[in-house]
Amino acid sequence: MKRTIKIYGQGNAYLGQQAKEQGYDGTTDAYFNYATVSIVKPGCTLKEVKRSLEITLQDIELRMTAGEE
Repeated sequence: MKRTIKIYGQGNAYLGQQAKEQGYDGTTDAYFNYATVSIVKPGCTLKEVKRSLEITLQDIELRMTAGEE
């Protein structure tokens, strides 16, 4: 799923009510690199995070083959 979020000057980001309803609430982990940030749903295992990232990569590949940038 692709979403647009706004990151404010203080470094805060608003993910929206839907994210909260799906369990993204409270303190959680995030993985950063030079191009992306992955926010992890509280309680997920590293195995679940890895599988989720693999699905995200498949989605990106599909969008690239469809000509979306």
